[in-house]
Amino acid sequence: MTRKGEKKKGRKRKKKKERIWGTPKKRGKFFTFFKGLLRIFTRKPKIINLNDKIEDRAIYLSNHSGSSGPFTLEMFFPKYFVPWGTYEMCGGYRDRWKYLYHVYLRQKKKVPAFFAFIAATVAACFTGMFYKGLQLVATYPDNRMLSTLRYTHRLLDEGRGILIFPENSSDGYKAVLEEFFAGFVLLAKTYFKHRGVDLPVYTVYWDKKANTMVIDKPEYCNALLKSGKTAKQVAEFFKDKANALRSAFILKETAMPA
Repeated sequence: MTRKGEKKKGRKRKKKKERIWGTPKKRGKFFTFFKGLLRIFTRKPKIINLNDKIEDRAIYLSNHSGSSGPFTLEMFFPKYFVPWGTYEMCGGYRDRWKYLYHVYLRQKKKVPAFFAFIAATVAACFTGMFYKGLQLVATYPDNRMLSTLRYTHRLLDEGRGILIFPENSSDGYKAVLEEFFAGFVLLAKTYFKHRGVDLPVYTVYWDKKANTMVIDKPEYCNALLKSGKTAKQVAEFFKDKANALRSAFILKETAMPA
């Protein structure tokens, strides 16, 4: 027998479920309110959804299409997601300014130096708040990416979708996508290894001129890897799917030449 107030030895304590701090299951109230205001003044896109149901725990791949891709998906995509994004945009003002000026505006958007300087100086003041509201998960070009993968696994464990923009946009944002980086393949592969779940991967194509978003049926990275494809070939497979969505749906909407 034990005295009153004493705990029995050997009794197993229930293990508390680890919480993910800083990333609630919904956007913050202020961000949600601000987004609601923007929706009033934003033309709703046509959404062509080829699915009867979109899974919550999934990877969503989309083209970037400049700033309009992330903005439009956040406003109108039919599922909640947590986005991946470059680590510079999760840093302080100087880090954000450098990325906006040198990479986004000068390298990718080809904006003249003077106008890029002004735009980066202004935008860097607000993008920190915007990306914090998005709960952006930082991605890295080095070993720090391992922590990103572990954190993303935890998000997926709680049933959250992950939005990734995998295109190589170093030479600018193009309508016909030329290359997908394979980071999302690594995510799917490691999640399958540690959790035994082959995540559905949905390809999304957004076109600003057509104001149209197409959501394809899912494919599965690990099934493709088991078929003999390399990670690079799997990434190319999804890149081709994105371009096929453009050809099959976007060009018909706008009657644009291929």
